[in-house]
Amino acid sequence: MRHHFYSFPHALARHEVEVRLTATTVEIFHRGWRVALDVRSHRKGGYTKSPDHMPAAHRAHREWSPSRLVAWDATVGSETAAFIEQLLDPEAGP
Repeated sequence: MRHHFYSFPHALARHEVEVRLTATTVEIFHRGWRVALDVRSHRKGGYTKSPDHMPAAHRAHREWSPSRLVAWDATVGSETAAFIEQLLDPEAGP
Protein backbone atom coordinates (compact mmCIF):
# COMPACT_ATOMS: atom_id res chain seq x y z
CA MET A 1 0.00 0.00 0.00
CA ARG A 2 3.01 2.27 0.31
CA HIS A 3 2.92 5.23 -2.03
CA HIS A 4 -0.57 4.38 -3.32
CA PHE A 5 -3.62 6.22 -2.03
CA TYR A 6 -7.11 4.84 -1.45
CA SER A 7 -10.31 6.72 -0.79
CA PHE A 8 -12.90 6.19 1.90
CA PRO A 9 -16.09 8.15 2.71
CA HIS A 10 -15.40 11.87 3.07
CA ALA A 11 -17.51 12.05 6.24
CA LEU A 12 -14.77 10.05 7.97
CA ALA A 13 -11.98 12.49 7.20
CA ARG A 14 -9.93 13.12 10.36
CA HIS A 15 -11.43 10.04 12.02
CA GLU A 16 -9.35 7.06 13.01
CA VAL A 17 -9.76 4.12 10.66
CA GLU A 18 -8.29 0.64 10.53
CA VAL A 19 -6.74 -0.69 7.32
CA ARG A 20 -6.48 -4.39 6.57
CA LEU A 21 -4.31 -5.51 3.69
CA THR A 22 -4.09 -8.79 1.85
CA ALA A 23 -2.11 -9.57 -1.27
CA THR A 24 -5.16 -8.62 -3.36
CA THR A 25 -7.41 -6.31 -1.32
CA VAL A 26 -7.45 -3.21 0.86
CA GLU A 27 -10.24 -2.92 3.42
CA ILE A 28 -10.90 0.18 5.50
CA PHE A 29 -12.92 -0.05 8.71
CA HIS A 30 -14.36 2.55 11.04
CA ARG A 31 -15.50 1.35 14.47
CA GLY A 32 -15.59 -2.22 13.24
CA TRP A 33 -17.69 -1.50 10.14
CA ARG A 34 -16.14 -1.90 6.71
CA VAL A 35 -16.48 1.42 4.90
CA ALA A 36 -14.34 0.71 1.82
CA LEU A 37 -13.07 -2.27 -0.12
CA ASP A 38 -10.70 -2.00 -3.08
CA VAL A 39 -8.53 -4.20 -5.20
CA ARG A 40 -4.97 -3.65 -4.03
CA SER A 41 -2.75 -1.75 -6.41
CA HIS A 42 1.04 -1.82 -6.41
CA ARG A 43 1.35 1.24 -8.66
CA LYS A 44 3.45 3.82 -6.82
CA GLY A 45 2.02 7.31 -6.72
CA GLY A 46 -1.38 6.10 -7.89
CA TYR A 47 -4.84 6.77 -6.59
CA THR A 48 -7.79 4.43 -6.19
CA LYS A 49 -10.90 6.56 -5.77
CA SER A 50 -14.60 5.85 -5.56
CA PRO A 51 -17.08 8.56 -6.57
CA ASP A 52 -19.33 7.25 -3.78
CA HIS A 53 -16.78 8.51 -1.26
CA MET A 54 -16.99 12.11 -2.51
CA PRO A 55 -19.41 14.78 -1.30
CA ALA A 56 -22.38 15.16 -3.69
CA ALA A 57 -21.14 18.53 -4.98
CA HIS A 58 -17.75 17.05 -5.88
CA ARG A 59 -19.41 14.15 -7.71
CA ALA A 60 -21.49 16.58 -9.75
CA HIS A 61 -18.44 18.60 -10.86
CA ARG A 62 -16.47 15.42 -11.60
CA GLU A 63 -19.02 14.56 -14.27
CA TRP A 64 -18.69 17.86 -16.13
CA SER A 65 -17.33 17.61 -19.66
CA PRO A 66 -14.45 19.85 -20.81
CA SER A 67 -16.85 21.90 -22.96
CA ARG A 68 -19.15 22.45 -19.98
CA LEU A 69 -16.18 23.57 -17.87
CA VAL A 70 -15.10 26.08 -20.52
CA ALA A 71 -18.66 27.42 -20.86
CA TRP A 72 -18.91 27.85 -17.09
CA ASP A 73 -15.49 29.55 -16.98
CA ALA A 74 -16.61 31.95 -19.71
CA THR A 75 -19.15 33.34 -17.24
CA VAL A 76 -16.17 34.60 -15.22
CA GLY A 77 -14.49 36.06 -18.30
CA SER A 78 -13.14 35.21 -21.73
CA GLU A 79 -9.54 35.12 -20.47
CA THR A 80 -10.52 32.60 -17.79
CA ALA A 81 -12.16 30.39 -20.42
CA ALA A 82 -9.07 30.63 -22.64
CA PHE A 83 -6.83 29.68 -19.72
CA ILE A 84 -8.97 26.63 -18.85
CA GLU A 85 -9.04 25.56 -22.52
CA GLN A 86 -5.25 25.64 -22.49
CA LEU A 87 -5.11 23.58 -19.27
CA LEU A 88 -7.46 20.98 -20.75
CA ASP A 89 -5.60 20.74 -24.08
CA PRO A 90 -3.42 17.60 -24.06
CA GLU A 91 -1.46 18.96 -27.03
CA ALA A 92 -0.45 22.12 -25.15
CA GLY A 93 2.02 20.26 -22.91
CA PRO A 94 3.70 21.72 -19.82
